[in-house]
Amino acid sequence: MSMRVVDVERVRGLPLFCGVSEETFGAVTAGAFLQKFPAGTTLLHEGDPVDFLYVLLDGLVELEGTWNDKETTLAVLRPVSTFIFAAVALDADALMSARTVERSDILMLSGEALRRAMQTDPRFSYAATL
Repeated sequence: MSMRVVDVERVRGLPLFCGVSEETFGAVTAGAFLQKFPAGTTLLHEGDPVDFLYVLLDGLVELEGTWNDKETTLAVLRPVSTFIFAAVALDADALMSARTVERSDILMLSGEALRRAMQTDPRFSYAATL
């Protein structure tokens, strides 16, 4: 599903994209897709490879971690939020699990496109560190 103009504006307003050129923003969002997930959907498991940066546009997402066979909630995210950026930027495995708490609209941005943008656009790389 393609992004609505209002969603593009919301994503463009994220600190990650502030001051980034239209070219970089276009390159990062070109392969993006918007998914609607029902409540209780597991988006990723701790330890799994990460292919996408998730941008929560509507709904709630719970981030969970496990230690000594005990699960705990690390955060409950509300719109507009990005999650698992460090794993995407480093091309690493997820350090936590994520699942929807309620029906959620989530934009998925290619990890490869984000890493390419970080290599070619210093403003984007700087914004990513904030």
